[in-house]
Amino acid sequence: MNAQVSRIRSVCAEMKISRQILVSVTALLVVGIGAVVVFLSARTSGVVKTYAFGEAENTCDRYANEIKGKLDESMSAARTLSSIMSGYRDIPEGERRADLERAVKKVFDNNPAFISVFTIWEPGSIDGRDAAYASGSYDGRFYVGWNRADGRIGMKKTLSYDPNKEDFYSVPKTTMKEYVSEPYKWTYNKDGGSEYFEVTMSVPVIENGRFVGVVGIDIELSELQKMAADYNPFETADVIVVANTGARAAHPKKELLGKPVGDDTPEVKDELLSSIKSGKGFQFEKTALATGKVSRLFYMPFTIGRTNVPWSCAIVIPVDTIYSELRAGYIVAMILGLIIIGLVFLVVYRISRGIARTVSVLTSEAKMLTDAAVAGRLDARADPDKVSLEFRGIVTGVNGTLDAVTK
Repeated sequence: MNAQVSRIRSVCAEMKISRQILVSVTALLVVGIGAVVVFLSARTSGVVKTYAFGEAENTCDRYANEIKGKLDESMSAARTLSSIMSGYRDIPEGERRADLERAVKKVFDNNPAFISVFTIWEPGSIDGRDAAYASGSYDGRFYVGWNRADGRIGMKKTLSYDPNKEDFYSVPKTTMKEYVSEPYKWTYNKDGGSEYFEVTMSVPVIENGRFVGVVGIDIELSELQKMAADYNPFETADVIVVANTGARAAHPKKELLGKPVGDDTPEVKDELLSSIKSGKGFQFEKTALATGKVSRLFYMPFTIGRTNVPWSCAIVIPVDTIYSELRAGYIVAMILGLIIIGLVFLVVYRISRGIARTVSVLTSEAKMLTDAAVAGRLDARADPDKVSLEFRGIVTGVNGTLDAVTK
C-alpha cells in the first residue's frame, strides 16, 4: 500500500503543474458528479416507478369505465323494457301478449347489436290463458324471443326447456335483481348455424313487489373484443376483460376466450381469482414462458348495471415499457453529467495552461538571474512584463531585493 502511494506521489511530482491541476480537478469532477447522478437517480427511480404504476392504474380504470358504459347500454335497454312490461295490467287482458310481443320486437329492431331479445314469464301470470297456448312439453306461459343469428331474423314463441333451471331466470327470480351471465358459446340454429361467444343480461319484471318474469338480452362479445383491441395503452400493452369467475370475455388471443385467467401464474392464481370475484384491484408481474419477457398486470373492477357482480378490466404492460422513462432519465442525467465535466475540463485546462506558462516564465527569469549572478553581472534584472499581471509582484519584488543588495 505504501509503495503504491509512493509511486502515485512520484508520478504526480514528475507531472507538469498544468497536468497535475487538470488530473486532480477532473478526477474530483468525475467522482463528485458521478456520485450526484447516482444519488439523484436512486432517489427519483422510486418516484418515476410510482408515477408509472399510477398512470397504468388510471388508464386501466378509465378503460374499465368505458367498457362498463358499453355493457350498461344493453342492461339499460332490458331495464326499460322490464319497466314497460311491469304495467301490463293497464292493457286489456286479451291484448297483453300481442302488445308485449311488439314491445320486444321494437327493442330488437332498434338495437342491431343485440343478437337476441326475449321475455319469459311465470305460468299463469299475464292473462290466465296459458292453457290455450300450451303444446307438448310447453306449458303455455308467455314467452317470445327474437334473434338475428346467421344473418337472418328468427322468432320463437314456445319454450323447450324449464327456465327455472337456467341462471338468467332463476337468479332474478330469487334475488329480484339484475343478472349478467358468464361468457359462453351458443348456437341459435341447431342445423349447422354459427357459434356465438356471448353473454346474457336479464332484468326481473316486478309487479307490485311480485316477480312475474324476466326480460333478457343476448349480446355478442365481438364488440367488446374490438374495443379491447383498439385500446393502445403505452404502445406495447394489451387489454383484457374478465368476468366474475375469471373467464376471459375479451383477449388478444381468441383461443383463450372463455378460459379462466391465472393458469399461467399458479403462484398467484387463487389470490387473483378471489380479487376479481370480490371486486378488488390486483396487480402482479409474470414472465412469459415463450419469450422470457416480464410483464406487469393491472386489474381494475367494474360492475354491470345493478348486478353487484363485479367484472374486471386488465392491462398487461411489458416491464421494459414501464421502466423506459426511468432509463431515459438515467441516460439524460449521464449525458448532462458528461457535458458538465467536459465544460469544466475545458475551463480548468485553459486556467492550468495559463498558470503553467506563468510558472515557466518565472522559472526562466529566475534561471537568467542565477546565470547572470554566476557570471558577475549583478546589474541583471528580470522583466516583469513577461509575466501576467497577477504575478508581476513576484518579479518586481525580486528585482527590488537585488537593488537593495547591490547598492
